[in-house]
Amino acid sequence: MINRIMEWFQSPGETQKPLDSNVAAGVLMVEIMLADDHWSEVEETQVRTLLERSFALDTAAQDEVLDAAQQLVKESNDLYRFTSRINDVYDTDEKFNLLVALWKVAFADGEIDRYEEHMIRRISELLYLHHSHFIQAKHTALKAQG
Repeated sequence: MINRIMEWFQSPGETQKPLDSNVAAGVLMVEIMLADDHWSEVEETQVRTLLERSFALDTAAQDEVLDAAQQLVKESNDLYRFTSRINDVYDTDEKFNLLVALWKVAFADGEIDRYEEHMIRRISELLYLHHSHFIQAKHTALKAQG
């Protein structure tokens, strides 16, 4: 899987293979996890749970996605490449479920940092979701936490 991810970042003259949508979703989860500049084990556990439930990834695959996502987050200066892949593959319901998952990551440590909320709002906009989806996803995730 990591090879597929790294192939996506080939030099500009080479043909790029599409980024795996599961990895793109994992990158967005890691973006939320790192939005407050703190790597929380509680948030990592939440990301792993979401990767397992949403994409049926085993522990080894979760490790690969998290490792690749961390590297991609360091190298990336925008979210477009990841959200565009999600837009290519996901329907509106799947995008909404991803938004709920992002809120769950943000809520995992018991507090929402303003940067986490801002990042989720940006991702929601890049996924072409309505503001009502943003609010509904937040409430859905909050109910799931309580």
